[in-house]
Amino acid sequence: MNILLTDKCSNNCRYCFAKEKLEEHSMFNEMPVENYRKILEFLKKSDICHVKLLGGEPFLHSNISEIIRMTCEEFNFITIFTGGIFPEDLISLLTSEKINIVLNTNHPSDYEKGKREIFIKNLDYMSELGLDITLGYNIYKIDFDCKFIIELLDYYKIKKLRWAVSVP
Repeated sequence: MNILLTDKCSNNCRYCFAKEKLEEHSMFNEMPVENYRKILEFLKKSDICHVKLLGGEPFLHSNISEIIRMTCEEFNFITIFTGGIFPEDLISLLTSEKINIVLNTNHPSDYEKGKREIFIKNLDYMSELGLDITLGYNIYKIDFDCKFIIELLDYYKIKKLRWAVSVP
């Protein structure tokens, strides 16, 4: 079950399929914790055991600590989709064995100034903690360069890669 926590995002990806819709309906901002709690109750009654947290950037939700704690208490498997651009101190929330992080990366030239450095710093820390990371990459142009992805997988000993094709 995919749950959109917030429309706030810390990246500005060229291929973002949601950017236009999120800007058009920008009054959403973030899901109230009480609504999230109701969704969890519904999912439990529906025998759903895998929750996927999405955004924008889920780590920009003002109550992400509480959301992750509640989710870990109720579900066996949680996937968090992130662009990796968020405060480093939030990484400590991800140490549960129930959590898999899909860490979406972009080509180094596609990051705004300073954001690639934050991504790498957070990846370093996640790797040091031995977190369950799946590296994600969205293919959005025909002549994409995947060398940097192979280098990241190799350097960080990441064994899982999620490819997706972005459609404008």
